[in-house]
Amino acid sequence: MATSPRDVVAPRLRVLTVGDGDLSYSLALARCFGPALRLTATTLCTEAELARTYAHGARNALELAERGAVVRWCVDATALDAEALGEQDVIVFNHPHLGLADLADVAAHARRHSVLLGHFFSCAAALLAPLGRVHMALCGSQPANWHAHAHAARHGLAGGLRGGVGRV
Repeated sequence: MATSPRDVVAPRLRVLTVGDGDLSYSLALARCFGPALRLTATTLCTEAELARTYAHGARNALELAERGAVVRWCVDATALDAEALGEQDVIVFNHPHLGLADLADVAAHARRHSVLLGHFFSCAAALLAPLGRVHMALCGSQPANWHAHAHAARHGLAGGLRGGVGRV
């Protein structure tokens, strides 16, 4: 008996969100794509810090769990654990930042964030599936000032600003 296209089940896309503060972006993905994703949402906060810091953080985490997503706490974007997080098809890091309040020295600020991106891309490259992609949202001159493309290329990732970066 021949298999019809309806009988073929597409594999679930493995998506990792990194540094998703109050987990709202991850929740939006879970709501939009549902069971099509195997979503792992991460935040640098502890569970208690999330609830204390963000008005909807605890509620977002609960709904993510109810929707089948995995929520990981205290995940540092510069030290992603490949064993704990597993291979990923897509890694998303929206608006990475160090949380620094002192922007007086713009050059030093850019250097510190450039280091953040370099370490992140190194870790992300180790987690990506062979055709995997990294999506990163940056603003204004950040891609140039933080050397985003150079860091991505150094770790075997290439691509444009709009479509994310994937394996070379």
